[in-house]
Amino acid sequence: GLGDVYKRQIVYDATMNNITLITGKGDTINISTMDTNPDKVSGVLLEDSVEVTCIKEKIEGGEILKATELVIIKK
Repeated sequence: GLGDVYKRQIVYDATMNNITLITGKGDTINISTMDTNPDKVSGVLLEDSVEVTCIKEKIEGGEILKATELVIIKK
């Protein structure tokens, strides 16, 4: 599949290599942005509303979500 799409999520935290979204239910989702295509995954600010497409990537000890595309939804 094309991965999971998270629509209209709020950016709760952001670092160089990771963003944390907060869902409508108050759950947080950590998504890696390391080594992503900068043309497809734009930089975000806290409290931006975003739509993120992710794939699950197997790593040692489990799996992570990795962004493949990120769109900031204009307020």
